[in-house]
Amino acid sequence: MTEHANVTHRIKLTSRFVRPVLDGRKRFEVRDDDRHYEVGDLVQFRTVDMEGRGFGESDFCPDYCTAEEGGALYGRRFRVTYVLHGWAIKEGYCAFGFEEATDGE
Repeated sequence: MTEHANVTHRIKLTSRFVRPVLDGRKRFEVRDDDRHYEVGDLVQFRTVDMEGRGFGESDFCPDYCTAEEGGALYGRRFRVTYVLHGWAIKEGYCAFGFEEATDGE
């Protein structure tokens, strides 16, 4: 088994999920596992609208959150706490749990 150096993943988060992440109701993601997420990795979310346009772009249209909420995730980091493969998760995908990282992480 090779050793994995914890990395920071910068991934898109659709605006409909911003408010639940900010208030702590949503602490998991189901993702294509092309990044090989592991416990201890860090995640930074980039808010995008339903068309995939990013927060800060002139035509960004946050369907489910305010522009302030969309920007509130900028720079915040979350630590992966659990990774699940298999079970009811489609081959090539994973579900991972996360919590907000502390300043020292």
